Amino acid sequence: MMEGKQLDEWVRRGDTMDSVWQRLGLVNIPVKVLESTKEFNIYLRFMKRFDKSIKSQYDEGTVKALWVYYMPLTEGQQMANIKVWKNARRSRSYVRAALGLDISDYNAAYFKLFLHLRNKKKK
Repeated sequence: MMEGKQLDEWVRRGDTMDSVWQRLGLVNIPVKVLESTKEFNIYLRFMKRFDKSIKSQYDEGTVKALWVYYMPLTEGQQMANIKVWKNARRSRSYVRAALGLDISDYNAAYFKLFLHLRNKKKK
């Protein structure tokens, strides 16, 4: 299992989501298969750290355009983001900003999925 220190290092040095996605060999794996791979679980652990870092910078005001850090992404990467945001209990406004919904409806389906998964846990 990949060490948390390595994942922290990737975040610290500014590795992008795309570079980590490629490094883990997730580029050509079908979305339906992704969740069953250990590499996808490593990516989720990286994303948890990445999102925590970006959220902190956003709250401090050093990150203005949140969507720049989360777009454009593959379907699998967006699914990972949704899981991370749901588990971190990110606000609707944060997720809307991360998906760029304040400037485009392109990712509206992912926002609906986030809301569905978030509400599913509450029942």
